[in-house]
Amino acid sequence: MKKPFKDEITQYLKVLQKKIILEFESFEDTAKFEFKPWNYKYEGGGLIGSVRGDVFEKAAVNFSSVSGPKLPFSDKSIPFLLRA
Repeated sequence: MKKPFKDEITQYLKVLQKKIILEFESFEDTAKFEFKPWNYKYEGGGLIGSVRGDVFEKAAVNFSSVSGPKLPFSDKSIPFLLRA
């Protein structure tokens, strides 16, 4: 089932990621972003973009768009960061 505006929102965020990356690169003389795509086991994935430069020791601009049969923690499990 297609989510309303999912494709439009995804496209907008991918374009925004590219704009942010270009702005970061404009401060660096030679350093350019490297990219690593990844896939989600159900549907979707993302793009990891990172750079190591002179101005920015390390910077990353990532994008993810995923979906699947259930939401995270919908089975009443406790997120690891909230466990005692």
